[in-house]
Amino acid sequence: MNLKKRLNAGFGKAICYSGFREGQSPETGIFPTYEEIKEDLLILQNHWKFLRLYDCDKHSEIVLEVIENENLNFKVMLGAYIVAEVNNFGCPWGGTYSEDQLIKNKEINLRRIQKLIKMANQYPEIIFSLSAGNEACVDWTDHYVPVKSVINYVKMIKKGAGTMEEERIIDIESKLAYQEYTLKGLNEVILEQQKQIDDLMIQINNLNNRVKELTDNTSFTAIRDEKPPHY
Repeated sequence: MNLKKRLNAGFGKAICYSGFREGQSPETGIFPTYEEIKEDLLILQNHWKFLRLYDCDKHSEIVLEVIENENLNFKVMLGAYIVAEVNNFGCPWGGTYSEDQLIKNKEINLRRIQKLIKMANQYPEIIFSLSAGNEACVDWTDHYVPVKSVINYVKMIKKGAGTMEEERIIDIESKLAYQEYTLKGLNEVILEQQKQIDDLMIQINNLNNRVKELTDNTSFTAIRDEKPPHY
């Protein structure tokens, strides 16, 4: 199977999308509204097919909701933004945290991966690929995550979101089974109707034959040859 079929996406222009306006930020918990994101996507839909979203937060939830509700022709690469699990002393702007924070970060990352999987299974027709983290393994990042941990997250994603294709197959098989059941029922009705038609044709033929026999065996005297009653 080629890459196009495996991704169920085709080809097209791609863009990284963030709908945050001035004064909005995931850090403050202030997200764009449904209408604001809809406004953006209506502009983008004539120029772009693929959207990359970096995190599975409320912003991404609204984006997916808008795409589904407004029937927009977008495919989404959805990411889970994972935070630092170890200190990176080589980060120029500071990548060190307390041990307690690093432990909490691992719990945060696990929840985000689990949410990524859930969203992928919720929108299988829109989300075509998933990513674990962004720039989490480079030597200058402030949210460094060891490669081994990222690989484990990827394995979790592949295992959990692998049900997307299975669910599509199950759905198709269910529809085919229902169609087969419906066609079988229609076929039985048609056969019964044809049997009734055949029986009626036999009865009509018998009646025609009976009428012909009666006609052939009956002598008719023309009315004009009969004597009037007063004679």
